Amino acid sequence: MSAARRTQRGATLIALLVGAAVGLLVMAAAVQALGRQIAEERRLQLEAQLQHDLRHAADLVARELRRAGHWGGAARTLTGTANPFDALTSGSATTFAVSRNAAEGAAPASTDQAGFRLRHGVIEMLAGGAGWQALTDAGALQVTRFELTVRSVPQALPCAQACAAGDATCPPQLWQRQAELRLGARAAHDASVQREFTTAVQLRNGALTGRCPA
Repeated sequence: MSAARRTQRGATLIALLVGAAVGLLVMAAAVQALGRQIAEERRLQLEAQLQHDLRHAADLVARELRRAGHWGGAARTLTGTANPFDALTSGSATTFAVSRNAAEGAAPASTDQAGFRLRHGVIEMLAGGAGWQALTDAGALQVTRFELTVRSVPQALPCAQACAAGDATCPPQLWQRQAELRLGARAAHDASVQREFTTAVQLRNGALTGRCPA
Protein backbone atom coordinates (compact mmCIF):
# COMPACT_ATOMS: atom_id res chain seq x y z
CA MET A 1 0.00 0.00 0.00
CA SER A 2 1.39 3.37 -0.99
CA ALA A 3 2.11 6.11 1.49
CA ALA A 4 -0.43 8.41 -0.26
CA ARG A 5 -3.23 5.86 0.19
CA ARG A 6 -2.37 5.30 3.86
CA THR A 7 -2.37 9.08 4.41
CA GLN A 8 -5.77 9.41 2.68
CA ARG A 9 -7.29 6.60 4.81
CA GLY A 10 -5.89 8.17 7.99
CA ALA A 11 -7.29 11.55 7.02
CA THR A 12 -10.70 10.03 6.33
CA LEU A 13 -10.79 8.35 9.77
CA ILE A 14 -9.85 11.60 11.50
CA ALA A 15 -12.55 13.47 9.58
CA LEU A 16 -15.05 10.80 10.56
CA LEU A 17 -14.11 11.09 14.24
CA VAL A 18 -14.27 14.89 14.11
CA GLY A 19 -17.67 14.73 12.42
CA ALA A 20 -18.95 12.30 15.04
CA ALA A 21 -17.69 14.55 17.84
CA VAL A 22 -19.37 17.60 16.28
CA GLY A 23 -22.59 15.62 15.88
CA LEU A 24 -22.50 14.56 19.52
CA LEU A 25 -21.94 18.17 20.61
CA VAL A 26 -24.88 19.35 18.50
CA MET A 27 -27.06 16.58 19.88
CA ALA A 28 -26.04 17.38 23.45
CA ALA A 29 -26.85 21.06 22.91
CA ALA A 30 -30.24 20.12 21.44
CA VAL A 31 -30.99 17.84 24.39
CA GLN A 32 -30.03 20.59 26.83
CA ALA A 33 -32.21 23.12 25.00
CA LEU A 34 -35.11 20.68 25.00
CA GLY A 35 -34.61 20.04 28.72
CA ARG A 36 -34.63 23.76 29.44
CA GLN A 37 -37.77 24.21 27.37
CA ILE A 38 -39.54 21.37 29.18
CA ALA A 39 -38.46 22.76 32.56
CA GLU A 40 -39.68 26.24 31.60
CA GLU A 41 -43.03 24.90 30.42
CA ARG A 42 -43.38 22.93 33.64
CA ARG A 43 -42.57 26.06 35.66
CA LEU A 44 -45.15 28.09 33.74
CA GLN A 45 -47.74 25.39 34.37
CA LEU A 46 -46.92 25.38 38.08
CA GLU A 47 -47.17 29.19 38.22
CA ALA A 48 -50.53 29.13 36.46
CA GLN A 49 -51.83 26.37 38.73
CA LEU A 50 -50.56 28.15 41.84
CA GLN A 51 -52.19 31.42 40.78
CA HIS A 52 -55.43 29.58 40.07
CA ASP A 53 -55.42 27.80 43.44
CA LEU A 54 -54.69 31.04 45.33
CA ARG A 55 -57.48 32.90 43.50
CA HIS A 56 -59.88 30.04 44.18
CA ALA A 57 -59.02 30.03 47.90
CA ALA A 58 -59.35 33.84 48.08
CA ASP A 59 -62.78 33.68 46.41
CA LEU A 60 -64.01 31.12 48.94
CA VAL A 61 -62.72 33.17 51.88
CA ALA A 62 -64.21 36.38 50.44
CA ARG A 63 -67.60 34.76 49.88
CA GLU A 64 -67.83 33.70 53.52
CA LEU A 65 -66.47 36.99 54.88
CA ARG A 66 -69.13 39.03 53.09
CA ARG A 67 -71.74 37.36 55.30
CA ALA A 68 -69.87 37.90 58.56
CA GLY A 69 -72.02 39.50 61.23
CA HIS A 70 -75.38 38.66 59.64
CA TRP A 71 -78.15 38.64 62.26
CA GLY A 72 -81.85 38.10 61.79
CA GLY A 73 -82.64 40.70 64.45
CA ALA A 74 -80.37 43.43 63.07
CA ALA A 75 -83.16 46.05 63.24
CA ARG A 76 -83.11 45.80 67.02
CA THR A 77 -79.65 47.39 67.12
CA LEU A 78 -81.38 50.75 66.47
CA THR A 79 -82.89 50.55 69.96
CA GLY A 80 -79.63 49.61 71.66
CA THR A 81 -79.59 45.82 71.40
CA ALA A 82 -76.08 44.68 70.55
CA ASN A 83 -75.56 42.36 67.60
CA PRO A 84 -74.29 39.07 69.11
CA PHE A 85 -72.83 38.09 65.74
CA ASP A 86 -70.75 41.22 65.28
CA ALA A 87 -67.28 40.06 66.42
CA LEU A 88 -64.64 39.65 63.72
CA THR A 89 -60.97 38.95 64.37
CA SER A 90 -58.07 39.78 62.05
CA GLY A 91 -54.61 38.38 61.50
CA SER A 92 -53.38 34.93 60.48
CA ALA A 93 -56.52 33.38 61.97
CA THR A 94 -59.93 34.98 61.68
CA THR A 95 -63.18 33.91 63.27
CA PHE A 96 -66.67 35.31 62.92
CA ALA A 97 -70.31 34.25 63.24
CA VAL A 98 -73.19 34.06 60.77
CA SER A 99 -76.71 33.51 62.08
CA ARG A 100 -77.72 30.36 60.25
CA ASN A 101 -79.75 28.52 62.87
CA ALA A 102 -79.71 30.61 66.06
CA ALA A 103 -82.87 32.39 67.13
CA GLU A 104 -83.02 36.18 67.06
CA GLY A 105 -81.32 37.64 70.11
CA ALA A 106 -79.61 34.40 71.08
CA ALA A 107 -75.87 34.11 71.38
CA PRO A 108 -74.15 32.40 68.43
CA ALA A 109 -74.33 28.62 68.60
CA SER A 110 -71.58 26.26 67.44
CA THR A 111 -73.36 25.86 64.10
CA ASP A 112 -73.13 29.62 63.56
CA GLN A 113 -69.36 29.83 64.00
CA ALA A 114 -67.16 30.30 60.95
CA GLY A 115 -63.55 31.22 60.35
CA PHE A 116 -60.25 30.60 58.60
CA ARG A 117 -56.72 29.97 59.78
CA LEU A 118 -53.29 29.06 58.41
CA ARG A 119 -51.95 25.82 59.88
CA HIS A 120 -48.93 23.84 58.65
CA GLY A 121 -49.04 25.47 55.22
CA VAL A 122 -52.76 24.79 54.74
CA ILE A 123 -55.67 27.21 54.95
CA GLU A 124 -58.34 25.64 57.12
CA MET A 125 -62.00 26.61 57.30
CA LEU A 126 -64.19 26.40 60.37
CA ALA A 127 -67.51 25.02 59.15
CA GLY A 128 -69.87 25.34 62.10
CA GLY A 129 -70.17 22.22 64.21
CA ALA A 130 -68.09 20.22 61.70
CA GLY A 131 -64.85 21.76 63.01
CA TRP A 132 -61.80 22.81 61.01
CA GLN A 133 -61.44 21.42 57.48
CA ALA A 134 -58.67 21.86 54.90
CA LEU A 135 -59.46 24.43 52.23
CA THR A 136 -56.22 24.09 50.23
CA ASP A 137 -54.34 21.00 49.06
CA ALA A 138 -50.93 20.58 50.71
CA GLY A 139 -49.89 18.28 47.87
CA ALA A 140 -50.26 21.13 45.36
CA LEU A 141 -49.20 24.24 47.29
CA GLN A 142 -47.79 25.36 50.61
CA VAL A 143 -49.47 28.53 51.86
CA THR A 144 -46.89 30.83 53.42
CA ARG A 145 -49.05 33.88 54.10
CA PHE A 146 -52.61 34.43 55.27
CA GLU A 147 -53.32 37.93 56.50
CA LEU A 148 -56.65 39.62 57.02
CA THR A 149 -56.79 43.32 57.83
CA VAL A 150 -60.15 44.88 58.66
CA ARG A 151 -60.74 48.63 58.42
CA SER A 152 -63.89 50.41 59.56
CA VAL A 153 -65.30 53.74 58.41
CA PRO A 154 -68.14 55.29 60.48
CA GLN A 155 -71.28 56.79 58.98
CA ALA A 156 -73.80 58.65 61.16
CA LEU A 157 -77.42 57.49 60.83
CA PRO A 158 -80.43 59.82 61.16
CA CYS A 159 -82.89 59.44 64.02
CA ALA A 160 -86.59 60.25 64.02
CA GLN A 161 -86.17 62.23 67.25
CA ALA A 162 -83.46 64.71 68.11
CA CYS A 163 -80.54 63.46 70.21
CA ALA A 164 -80.23 64.71 73.76
CA ALA A 165 -77.47 67.21 74.40
CA GLY A 166 -74.23 65.54 75.46
CA ASP A 167 -75.41 62.02 74.50
CA ALA A 168 -72.30 60.43 73.02
CA THR A 169 -74.24 57.38 71.88
CA CYS A 170 -76.61 59.38 69.66
CA PRO A 171 -76.85 59.42 66.73
CA PRO A 172 -75.93 55.80 66.04
CA GLN A 173 -73.07 55.11 63.67
CA LEU A 174 -72.83 52.39 61.09
CA TRP A 175 -69.25 51.17 60.72
CA GLN A 176 -68.74 50.01 57.16
CA ARG A 177 -66.05 47.35 57.24
CA GLN A 178 -63.66 46.43 54.47
CA ALA A 179 -61.28 43.51 54.76
CA GLU A 180 -58.04 43.20 52.84
CA LEU A 181 -56.97 39.61 52.33
CA ARG A 182 -53.38 38.74 51.43
CA LEU A 183 -52.37 35.23 50.46
CA GLY A 184 -48.92 33.89 49.59
CA ALA A 185 -47.91 30.39 48.58
CA ARG A 186 -45.27 28.29 46.86
CA ALA A 187 -45.63 25.18 44.73
CA ALA A 188 -45.32 21.99 46.74
CA HIS A 189 -42.94 20.40 44.21
CA ASP A 190 -40.87 23.49 43.38
CA ALA A 191 -40.22 26.01 46.16
CA SER A 192 -38.88 28.53 43.65
CA VAL A 193 -42.37 28.94 42.18
CA GLN A 194 -44.06 31.48 44.46
CA ARG A 195 -47.06 33.74 44.10
CA GLU A 196 -48.99 36.30 46.18
CA PHE A 197 -52.58 37.42 45.81
CA THR A 198 -54.42 40.36 47.36
CA THR A 199 -58.13 41.09 47.29
CA ALA A 200 -60.49 43.50 49.03
CA VAL A 201 -63.76 42.34 50.55
CA GLN A 202 -66.63 44.67 51.44
CA LEU A 203 -68.55 43.24 54.39
CA ARG A 204 -72.28 43.54 53.86
CA ASN A 205 -73.16 43.68 57.54
CA GLY A 206 -71.72 46.78 59.12
CA ALA A 207 -71.18 47.09 62.84
CA LEU A 208 -73.65 49.46 64.51
CA THR A 209 -72.84 51.47 67.61
CA GLY A 210 -75.00 53.88 69.57
CA ARG A 211 -78.78 54.23 69.43
CA CYS A 212 -81.60 56.58 68.65
CA PRO A 213 -83.81 58.05 71.41
CA ALA A 214 -86.59 55.69 72.47
